[in-house]
Amino acid sequence: MTTAGMLTPDSARLARLLCAWNLHFDRALHPSWLPAEWPARFRNWDRFGPQGRRVLMQELRRHEPALDGFIADVDSREARLCLLPRQALAQLSTACGIVLHRAWIEDMAGKRLTRVLHLALGRPLMESALQHAAAFDAVAESLSPYANTPRQVIDVLQERGARLLIDLTMRAAPEHGQRLALTFARAAFERAPYTLNAQQWQQVADLVFLCFIPEQLPAWDWLF
Repeated sequence: MTTAGMLTPDSARLARLLCAWNLHFDRALHPSWLPAEWPARFRNWDRFGPQGRRVLMQELRRHEPALDGFIADVDSREARLCLLPRQALAQLSTACGIVLHRAWIEDMAGKRLTRVLHLALGRPLMESALQHAAAFDAVAESLSPYANTPRQVIDVLQERGARLLIDLTMRAAPEHGQRLALTFARAAFERAPYTLNAQQWQQVADLVFLCFIPEQLPAWDWLF
């Protein structure tokens, strides 16, 4: 709100986004969070109309407490990460995953697996993330156990990146972090959380909000 009590264009856009996110979270929910006992016909929500999706969401709230209630407070930039669409969050978590594996990726330079990563993750994104991550050495993950299975390399990298993004959000806004986790594969949330010190978390935040979002997601920079 402005001092006159009127919504600015960005605050009005934020309000619309927040309402849509709360009312239609089924569009953001990753299917791996659906209860295992649900029959196959309930696992493809695209086949249902708005009313059917609402019924399924009501049932799902009985299984996932994080879905219960209307979240109205998105004052912190970490909390606003929740409002990004799934595709943007996937790109951001991939960048975080590259940061976590920077040393390993650089050691693999020139090898066939590097070319596979360029094709799967996007060469511009990889080069940008590696460049910005040069000063971040708090975590040095390895993907060597999966090197013979490129698909698994990519999956693990993205899951770890998603876990880092979830943990960054949880520190500032736990309720939002729980909801954010539901937009990623359950396997990402089930990984061990990252335990960094305050300075290291600030480095992660700077990478996300000052580098990756402006460069890789410029259409969403207004949100932060």
